[in-house]
Amino acid sequence: MLRELVTRDGLTYRARGYGSRRPIAKNDRESGRRLNRRVTVSFDRPAAEPGPSASASETVGTAAPRPATTSTELPVVATARAGTPPDIERTQWPRQAEMDINELRRDAGGNVLLTWTVHNQDETPLNVWSSSHDYGSVYEEASTSAITLVSGEQRCRVLRDVETRVAIGPDLIRTGLDEYTVEKGERYTLWAMFKPPADLARVTVRIPGFEPVPDVPIS
Repeated sequence: MLRELVTRDGLTYRARGYGSRRPIAKNDRESGRRLNRRVTVSFDRPAAEPGPSASASETVGTAAPRPATTSTELPVVATARAGTPPDIERTQWPRQAEMDINELRRDAGGNVLLTWTVHNQDETPLNVWSSSHDYGSVYEEASTSAITLVSGEQRCRVLRDVETRVAIGPDLIRTGLDEYTVEKGERYTLWAMFKPPADLARVTVRIPGFEPVPDVPIS
């Protein structure tokens, strides 16, 4: 069907099946089976055609922030080791992995941006969607929705769009599986948005699959 719809010359197709080796959820309930019955289509962006340079009076656009980066120059506020596996089989979660909190920053509107980087040193691939997706049907299947900020009895969840219920964060459902699967020696940076009370200054960051990170300051 895809070959019939996309007729541009010079395209090649390659199919890979990961259903049995890389499930992103358990199959013991319908919500997990629905997540595993997925098809991801990814493609290389064609090289930009050469054009005239922008003049001083023109506005030069910048690329939108990417959900992942391999940069190792990000600041590290705190680090946590891999912990209890998220809602997947224990054997599918690496033991030799860590997570760095890079930033927890409040803007002028009261929104708080959390940025974190996972790095895997295990032979078992680390699926960041399994770690970051909420399986409770509170959010749509799109982003880093399972992350929480906790302070005492207060529990802040990721902001979401009122109409679509999609969490404010990287759109992992439209990201290729190979991109958000972190192999041994690789790193992957993600982010999420919150709006905690204005007087909340320090929180425990909870990211499924890793130990909780207590007493992280909101800058």
